Amino acid sequence: MGLGEHTELGELIVSELVTNSLRHGEGKIQVRMPHTGGDLRVAVHDSGAGRPVKHQPTVEGESGRRLAQLDGLTGLHGGRRGLLDNGAREGKTVYAVIHIVPGTGGARRRAHQQRGGRHNGRAGRE
Repeated sequence: MGLGEHTELGELIVSELVTNSLRHGEGKIQVRMPHTGGDLRVAVHDSGAGRPVKHQPTVEGESGRRLAQLDGLTGLHGGRRGLLDNGAREGKTVYAVIHIVPGTGGARRRAHQQRGGRHNGRAGRE
């Protein structure tokens, strides 16, 4: 089973997590995207010692908006974003996971729109 209607969301997740790793991490970046049991997990690892800090987006600020949007979109698809415990491994691994069931993405999007939300397929891009 492929990503189907979840392809754009998968691309957005990879783009945002890799961009943050490039901006705030160090060393080589590794991306893993296992798709098992109806879930897509995107895990991005870099060698940087710092840990992600969640910022509240502000009108003037440029930090935090995209991850806040990403959190909202992953939540619509039964997912979440987090930080894996790497144990003794150097660096950090940030991940996002979404639940992929054929035909549910559009239904969730429609339900969200009916509640007053908006999804234009380009959410998270400024």
